[in-house]
Amino acid sequence: MTASRRLLPVVRGLFLTATTAFVLLPLAVVVYSSFRGATVSGEGEGFTLRWFREALSYEPFTVGLLYSTQVALLATLISLAVGTSAAYAIARLHFPGRELLRSLFVMPLSLPRVVAGFSLFVLYASLFPAAYGTVGGIAFAHCLLLMPFVVAIAGAALAGLDPALEEAARDLGASPLAAFVRVTLPQVRPALLAAGVFAFLTS
Repeated sequence: MTASRRLLPVVRGLFLTATTAFVLLPLAVVVYSSFRGATVSGEGEGFTLRWFREALSYEPFTVGLLYSTQVALLATLISLAVGTSAAYAIARLHFPGRELLRSLFVMPLSLPRVVAGFSLFVLYASLFPAAYGTVGGIAFAHCLLLMPFVVAIAGAALAGLDPALEEAARDLGASPLAAFVRVTLPQVRPALLAAGVFAFLTS
């Protein structure tokens, strides 16, 4: 194994750690300020839980927080499952329309959020009124926005893996699913964790 191949997992791990920290940094600043009770001018009253108590005692906030958490969890799980499968198919399989599939998953990034939201509103109002405003309906809409990120991150991780390892597992009698779970999945787990965190925060 060459030195560059040995350093690749380290570089990939550092990159994913830096990406996750970059995404979480604004949230960390808000949480820190909430404990400090800081105002816009930067003046605080020391360590306090006052704002958490006030927020949790405000019923509209708790209802919205629970609803948003349910939507984010469901959207993240669906995006990870579908996005990882799509990234694996694009990276490992050769079939007609593979590039078209890749373009379809990236396409939502070029669509303005307002246009996507209005289009989904019209879709639900005209064809699926029962899904309008539900956790599942909102989660599905979020999946369209989260999927490009999951496919890109998982695809980048899969592109850096040697497919010969998975092929060797199949030669030794493992099924395609078992080879993926036991050989490929442990190697891309950090990337999927980063994609899951990014998807959850975005949702």
